[in-house]
Amino acid sequence: MKNLLSLTLIIILLLTAPAQAVILPNTNAHCLTGVHTAGINNDAYEQAGMLKHLGLFQGTDKGFELERNMTRAEAAVMLVRFLGAEERVLAGNWKHPFHDVPAWAGKYVGWLYQSGLTKGISSNQYGAQKNTTLEQYAIFLSRAIAGNDDWQSNGIATAEEVKLWDEENRFFSRGAAVGLSTRALSLTYTKNDNWSYSMAQYLIDKGVFSVENLLQAAWGILPPVYKYLDQEDHLYLTLAGVAVAKTDIGGLQHLSGTDSPLPYFYACRQEGEYTQLYQIDAKSMECSLISSRKLPESGSWAYTYVGSISGVDYLFEHSYANKTINLLEFKAGQVLKLLSDFKFSQGEVYPSLKQNY
Repeated sequence: MKNLLSLTLIIILLLTAPAQAVILPNTNAHCLTGVHTAGINNDAYEQAGMLKHLGLFQGTDKGFELERNMTRAEAAVMLVRFLGAEERVLAGNWKHPFHDVPAWAGKYVGWLYQSGLTKGISSNQYGAQKNTTLEQYAIFLSRAIAGNDDWQSNGIATAEEVKLWDEENRFFSRGAAVGLSTRALSLTYTKNDNWSYSMAQYLIDKGVFSVENLLQAAWGILPPVYKYLDQEDHLYLTLAGVAVAKTDIGGLQHLSGTDSPLPYFYACRQEGEYTQLYQIDAKSMECSLISSRKLPESGSWAYTYVGSISGVDYLFEHSYANKTINLLEFKAGQVLKLLSDFKFSQGEVYPSLKQNY
């Protein structure tokens, strides 16, 4: 009977969605953009807000206007801003051979032309008032990030997106440009044979925005990824390939719950004869010790976040050497053991959730 109740509770926990919601919203949205990047918040207005916070995008006197199409002149301005070059562009004198570029876009087009990022539609025509296509904007980004026009291989856009916008809709919106620019932040900056950092890291190194700006602007838009990046096994939070925060203690292992809807996750470390369980803030990476358990006679303890019901978190405490599991609840700062030494028959797999590290 006890085993039946235990299994029932475990099944309920694994199938119950937690009440809190920090998992990125709109990951399946195609709203306004028609550009879908897996794993990120695809809401065009939230993406535009992030880019504006980073200084990479501006609206008009009417707002972001993400629904309307974008001219080639506007695309030139947007690309310059995305590259963090606007201040330099406006301070310089950048010549170009085109006769159809309005004065307000002249320096932007001139800088892109002299930088080898745009060529125009003829020797003396830029096509400034023509609508930009998705493929054209993808080529702009590809040249800026990788130094070539191979937008598909460089991950800028997909053939399906080009077909949707340029062949079927014959329309490319400012929102779609925002979607491609947001995607580009996480791509590897490979221009000049560099393979060591993302576009976001490149912009930080250029002084366009700070690590702190990225954390505040991109949280809730770009997916957090947790990594070990030093020999002391401090745990780092990365966004768009940039380390934006880390734990103040090292040696943390067995991450659990990093893909849950909670604003925190769990990890443990061995300290002398004890296994310490920590709750870690998913954004600040602040660590709170919630349990310290003496090691079992053989092996060590490991923990798996199972789920949450009505604000109570449940975890499995594993003793792999003894092939037993304890069911714990964490509530109001206290850890309580609900079920002890729960055993699975030989050949069954210990229940666990997907981990992200």
